[in-house]
Amino acid sequence: MRNSPLSVLVRSLAADDQGQDLVEYALLAGVIAVAFALGFGPVRTKMATAYQNWIAGAQSIWIPPPPS
Repeated sequence: MRNSPLSVLVRSLAADDQGQDLVEYALLAGVIAVAFALGFGPVRTKMATAYQNWIAGAQSIWIPPPPS
């Protein structure tokens, strides 16, 4: 029985694990990107609120005297 070139190719690709690390890092980067995208909205809102409160507080520290 003779093996076809396609079956030899499939077997060699299944046995080859040379690019496995790259695939794992790509999957990890994808998971991190999705987590960042999902968590960025609430963080952005909280940061904007904190910044606006800081600006309001900084502006109310000193009130200029009325002109004489």
